[in-house]
Amino acid sequence: MKWLLKQRLLIAGLLLGILFQGRAMAQENEPPELMLKLAYYNNDNIAYVKVSALEKKDGKLNPVEALPVALYLQDTLAANSIGKVVTDRTGKATATIPARLQAVWKAATTLSFVAVSQPQGKLAAKTQSVDITRARLLLDTLPGEDGSRSIVARVEEWQQDSFVAVKDVELKIGVQRLASFLPVGEDETYTTDSLGVANASFSLQKLPGDAKGNLVMVARVEDNDTYGNISVSKTVPWGMVKKDDEFGYGKRAMWAVNAKAPLPLQMVAYTLICAVWGILLYLVMQIVKIKRIGKEA
Repeated sequence: MKWLLKQRLLIAGLLLGILFQGRAMAQENEPPELMLKLAYYNNDNIAYVKVSALEKKDGKLNPVEALPVALYLQDTLAANSIGKVVTDRTGKATATIPARLQAVWKAATTLSFVAVSQPQGKLAAKTQSVDITRARLLLDTLPGEDGSRSIVARVEEWQQDSFVAVKDVELKIGVQRLASFLPVGEDETYTTDSLGVANASFSLQKLPGDAKGNLVMVARVEDNDTYGNISVSKTVPWGMVKKDDEFGYGKRAMWAVNAKAPLPLQMVAYTLICAVWGILLYLVMQIVKIKRIGKEA
């Protein structure tokens, strides 16, 4: 019985090994798959499209570089061509909607963007599309009676011949810094009400601005399945005036550069340097003197 059981286990193991090996060989022989992703952006009423190309192979996703992609608006007719782009090392490329298609972009309720890639190596040509409802984002400020400040964002979508307020749209409101986005309040996101409005209280005090004390307020909708990515900005004088030497780097201090170090510290350093070199020079002179005396003797 034990011998028969071992034989059965051995046969089962061999069958499983053959099965797994066959699957592995099938995956190796399987051609890579191209994945295209389209994203729509409207930044201060400037519309553009971003395409991302990824290669799916052996269960991994890798960016596809130097892939030619043709972009279209509404359909693939030559008249509706947005342009031809080539992906960079990250597999991404961007194209702005040209002026000749602005009329189509402004009149349409639903925007259909189409991407058509050309064959490259083992990657076959692929067509990808995304439908976006045209919308806009408005931004304004509202001063309070007690000195408080609020930012009001309004989301509207285009319906037939006019913009209509949209509720339950999630958005972010903040201050645009050099390389970051700083929320104006404790909440990370806000949701529009039945009037399409979202209010945020400005709780950032003594925030440095530019030379005139201006801050750039930004409201944006990110990765929305219906509206894509929309952002709008507004400059307001709610910041502190930026001084040329706000942190005192031009004054003499311990943390300043060598030329701005405190004078007593410089005098001590230079005295030590002169003393060390003086001692070395004295020792050299004594060695020369000893050698001279030795030769005379």
